[in-house]
Formats: sequence, C-alpha cells, structure tokens
Amino acid sequence: MGQFRTGKDTYYELQVGESGNALLALKGMLPFLDKKWSQVNAAIDYMENRITGNQFIKVLNEAVRARRRSSSIRTLNLPYTKEQALQFARTSARLGIGRVLTEDQLRMAQRDRELLGLTYAKLGEKYGVSESTMYYSLKRYT
Repeated sequence: MGQFRTGKDTYYELQVGESGNALLALKGMLPFLDKKWSQVNAAIDYMENRITGNQFIKVLNEAVRARRRSSSIRTLNLPYTKEQALQFARTSARLGIGRVLTEDQLRMAQRDRELLGLTYAKLGEKYGVSESTMYYSLKRYT
C-alpha cells in the first residue's frame, strides 16, 4: 500500500498479486467502495470467469472516458475468460508452442523498437499481441 501525490491531490494505492489472494481482497472491499465499484466488480467477474478480458477492458475504458479512472484507453485483445486463457497457455506450453510471435516477428519487432523507437504498446498493436506480451517476448527471446 502506498500514498501518492499528483499536484495537490493525494491518492492511495493497494497492490495485491494473484498469489496474494487478490480475489479475496476485491470481494472484501467491494461493499465499502464509493468509487471504482464497476471496475472492481468487473475484475471480480473476470477472475471468476464470468466475462472475457475484452469485456473487462471495456469496463476500464468506459471509466476512463467518463473520467472516473485516470488512465489511458486500453487496446488489448483478450477474447478469453481467465480460465480459458490459462488453459490455452498450459496447452501451448505442453505442446511446445508457447511463443505467440515467430522468431522473424521478434527480430522485426526488436528492429522496430531500436530503429523506429516504437513503444511496446505500438509494437503490440502492429503485431497483434498485448503490450505486456510484446515486452516479455522481447526481454525473453532477444
């Protein structure tokens, strides 16, 4: 937990990882929230496999547009529920096809990053993967 300042405003941030029972923390705080209720509720729905990642991102983006969330619009493509994504990842790893990007795509993305200065978000859009996938792929495989 931390206290942060932006200009005159102060806000508090609580970070709980998956292994730290994030779902339990979200459910526990939901009845007491006066802000961000829809975002926390959507996070619970995603973690309990009731909505896809795209539906969760849509809720976050709606909050940004309504100025209830200070963030940027997300353009990720996560068409699966959490459990579906985990099953896909496990199957891919078991079959040895864990890479989302080919070797050539990784080389081209690295070149785009170095020569064009593209951000991980822009690279993700260009190659059809999330920003975090691009970041970890380039860190791991290049």
